[in-house]
Amino acid sequence: MAMQVRMSGATRFQILDEDGDELPGSWEYHWEGRDPFEAVMAAVTEVSGKPWEWTGRGPRSGRFSPVRCRTMAVRVSNVLRKSRRVAAAAYIARVVAEEFELKQRRKVDPAAVLEVLCGRREPSEEERESQPELLAAVMLRGLRDALRAAVECDGGLRVQWRAE
Repeated sequence: MAMQVRMSGATRFQILDEDGDELPGSWEYHWEGRDPFEAVMAAVTEVSGKPWEWTGRGPRSGRFSPVRCRTMAVRVSNVLRKSRRVAAAAYIARVVAEEFELKQRRKVDPAAVLEVLCGRREPSEEERESQPELLAAVMLRGLRDALRAAVECDGGLRVQWRAE
């Protein structure tokens, strides 16, 4: 009998100053199985119609310069506009359903993702662990907030991935 190993990890958004030093302000999300930030990047790319562009990219992190933060802040905010939320929710749900190994066979509900994107529902910790599409929606809203905060202080943003 083969034993299945499930990865776990965390994705962190960290505000940086213009020199790349950390400033106060970070958002961290813990996940199991596969990093839902992959679905976030795919949804932003698909719904905005523009490719995801890092200023710098390493094996476990990506960075946005202050200029790129301003561009991405507008792009992510536009994806979360009322007129585009349904498309973003549907795309996140589709990516998770097709590409993520789920703990149990179930239908991934775009309506539940939309509720989170709209801010009408905050998923519990248990829901975030068992439903990566809901965590992806929370991460997308968190990315918007992190980019806004970085823009307000004329800073950049680093996204770090840690897998265990």
